[in-house]
Amino acid sequence: MTESIELLVLCNSKTYGKEIFKCNSEFEAYKKYKELESLKGIRSIVKAKVYRKNVLNTPFIVKYEVLETII
Repeated sequence: MTESIELLVLCNSKTYGKEIFKCNSEFEAYKKYKELESLKGIRSIVKAKVYRKNVLNTPFIVKYEVLETII
């Protein structure tokens, strides 16, 4: 299992459930945050320690720990 610190946009909507989006910069995270405005869900930008596990050579997020909430 690998771990890294990443910027994530978290969205919890009634339609799709919980969604996690990885972003490379704060600007990209803010753009994704504004795109998700139409879903009417709870959304936030966080800096988190992300734990990933490879399943059939595809990285999946096993868990994440929020270190800092940006928005």
